[in-house]
Amino acid sequence: MIKKRDFGYGEKRTLSFIEKFAIRSRLKIVRQHIASKIKIRNEPINVLELGCGFHGSNLIALKKEFPSCNFTGVDISINQNIHNDINFIKADLDLWTPDKCYDVIFSLAVIEHLTNIEQHFRLIALSTNDASLAIITSPTPQAHIVLATLAWIGMIDQEEIEDHKLYLTRNGLCQGAFRAGLSVVEYKTFQISLNQVAILKKATCRHS
Repeated sequence: MIKKRDFGYGEKRTLSFIEKFAIRSRLKIVRQHIASKIKIRNEPINVLELGCGFHGSNLIALKKEFPSCNFTGVDISINQNIHNDINFIKADLDLWTPDKCYDVIFSLAVIEHLTNIEQHFRLIALSTNDASLAIITSPTPQAHIVLATLAWIGMIDQEEIEDHKLYLTRNGLCQGAFRAGLSVVEYKTFQISLNQVAILKKATCRHS
């Protein structure tokens, strides 16, 4: 039986330099898309992070940069002593259901930790409307040996890497999105192809 994670990212330990660097690289992508969406809408937008981590660091950084936007974060465990201007929700991502749609949804290095991949794509779909975009990042399959080696020599947390349930291929990301009624409108790898990002939108049509 696959063990299900019951703690938020960053709850049990201090992140290493390499992990912080990776987080900044992923967040840079989100920042660009939020800025672009604000420019198009010319008004504050609603942003959702699925798997925001115990300390909600991504959302706190984004709130400082985009103070007029409304930010919501969901994770299995949340530090109750953090930012009052952000809506943090303590919930299991497999069970939580959004009560509205968001303009930008992002899930960074989360899906590889989950036991129910299809549910995560469905959750993203439930959080989007026709004008929304979603951003999902995940390590590529070839990252496994690199991450395992870095964990073995103590440069990143071994428990974190051992919690990875799978490494999605590009096709795996596209198929997961398709089954949830989403389409991948942009895809690229980064960090010397060890990470990948897919930009998702509601699919314009579905094949039977």
